[in-house]
Amino acid sequence: MRAHLCMAAGALLFAGCYDPLTAEPANAVTWNVNNTRGYIETAKGEPDSTLGWGFVVEGGVARWNECTSASQCTGIERTRPARDVLAIDHVGRALAPDGEVEVVRLSLTPQRKYVVPPTNR
Repeated sequence: MRAHLCMAAGALLFAGCYDPLTAEPANAVTWNVNNTRGYIETAKGEPDSTLGWGFVVEGGVARWNECTSASQCTGIERTRPARDVLAIDHVGRALAPDGEVEVVRLSLTPQRKYVVPPTNR
């Protein structure tokens, strides 16, 4: 019995905190500081901006293909909830794998860089 208690106490000593955003081990103080910094950056942050083509909203999901620049587009599809799309601006035309396409700049709500801790009630 005593051996089991010693093993359990040792396991608690070596157990660490894991950052849920990166799945990397982190001590509690470092994690709290980084989480607070992420919250502040998200709260004051500018909207995310990206270039894309073939923008469509279906069933509450916005889909588009990625552009690396205003003149170069790829076939990589991206998705975000439609409520995250703040604005769309026409940029021009570019070549994509499907031929020439209309390029748009999407303004998106900043992705959350923090974790909301659960409340113990």
